Amino acid sequence: MKQLMNKLIAIEKDLAEEKGPFWLFAFVLPKSSETGWDLIIAAPWLESGIDGLNWITMLLQNRLTKREVSQIARVIIFDKFSATVKWVRREMPRKNELQELVDTNFLGLPVKQAYIIAAGELEQTAAK
Repeated sequence: MKQLMNKLIAIEKDLAEEKGPFWLFAFVLPKSSETGWDLIIAAPWLESGIDGLNWITMLLQNRLTKREVSQIARVIIFDKFSATVKWVRREMPRKNELQELVDTNFLGLPVKQAYIIAAGELEQTAAK
């Protein structure tokens, strides 16, 4: 699991540098899941439809092993205009380190475990 997490962190970092920041990049194990983890993503530059899903899926298949890909049950891309994304951008603290949640609710979903790789709005620094 640690190797998969390190790869997901690297993917988020590489994409953020190339395309722009994520508003949400989380790896979540729902309590009700019998099939695996969910990768939940939102970014202003990422399409939320089938094109965005296909793009992310191909990227994951190119960067992860088959075993690692098989641990991801679903990829969920939130539309940049969704109420959930607005809440995340406004309310979730942005940190520069991995955040782990255990036996809690995340976005209204009961989860066994969640890793928040990126969340919230980046603070804008004032130009001098």
